[in-house]
Amino acid sequence: MQNPPKNHWYCLGKKTLFKKNKISCTYFFGKPILLYRDASGQLHAMEDRCPHRQAPLSKGRIVEGKLECPYHGWQFSPKGHCVNAPGLYPDSSKVRAKLKTFLVTEKDGLSWIMEPSSKEDWKAPEVPNFSLEGYKSFANTKPIQGHTIDIIENFLDPMHTHYVHAGLIRRTKSRKLIDIELIRSGQYVEAKYLNEETDRGLISMILGMGAGKITGVGRFYNPSIVELAYFTSKGYQLLITLFFTPSSDGMHHATMLIRYKAPLPLWIAKPLISLLFYPAEMQDKGILGLQWENRAKFPEVSTEIYTRNDFMKPHITDIWSKWAMNDHKSVEKKETFKIFI
Repeated sequence: MQNPPKNHWYCLGKKTLFKKNKISCTYFFGKPILLYRDASGQLHAMEDRCPHRQAPLSKGRIVEGKLECPYHGWQFSPKGHCVNAPGLYPDSSKVRAKLKTFLVTEKDGLSWIMEPSSKEDWKAPEVPNFSLEGYKSFANTKPIQGHTIDIIENFLDPMHTHYVHAGLIRRTKSRKLIDIELIRSGQYVEAKYLNEETDRGLISMILGMGAGKITGVGRFYNPSIVELAYFTSKGYQLLITLFFTPSSDGMHHATMLIRYKAPLPLWIAKPLISLLFYPAEMQDKGILGLQWENRAKFPEVSTEIYTRNDFMKPHITDIWSKWAMNDHKSVEKKETFKIFI
């Protein structure tokens, strides 16, 4: 099963999740890490183990900007260097020990992390279409389990909605032949549903009430960002951006950023949209959990069947493969085809 590249930015959630002088612990690509803000507000991330006797540093404390181990009191600077090993004579600061640290940055109200790299020219991470004006927004971060590619494909796959979300997003008995315009450019793939007009489910009926015809677009951005965009003939727009960050044992941090452009105040729209999407969220978590468990029962199976309806996954895995091989040449492709949806 293909995995996303580690040498890329991943979202940890809203920057407000991490408080000054408070240690947070989580997993990143299967390894325990800790995060904390120093007194100046700078966020730091490093592996959650003391190199002395492997005690979890997240159970320690922050002392004058230094991370202190709960076992023997060894202290580490934000760059991971041991700066104090209490009781060591004659100089407790001269211990050649260093923690693995991670690149962290904060942009667009979100905290981001990346594996250490020798490259110094990494571009700052970006939230797709963040600069669009006139949008109200809110975000949350929740856990979700599954293989990364399965999770991403699920949110971009229209063909499961008739069954997993029957009546909520689409209905089996109301399929129609529509055109899909698929565009790939560089580290990006987009599928536009040109003439569906409405997805014939409860969610679109409520959100699209009085808004006119709806055009849906599904987008993937390397390494694990999904964007679902809905445009109407009257200009109302809904953007759902999902950031999936591998944690451990198939678990992921899933940060959902919802932006909308409509004459509804945030205090009404936030609970309304959250309530409408909650059943779909639980249904997706349910089928992805079953898929995760069933894949584990058949570890010898390495091939799957693909049809014209499985149009996003091959592009995503190809982008990952090329990135892993440092092949950053842009692939440009545009095609239109029909499916019953």
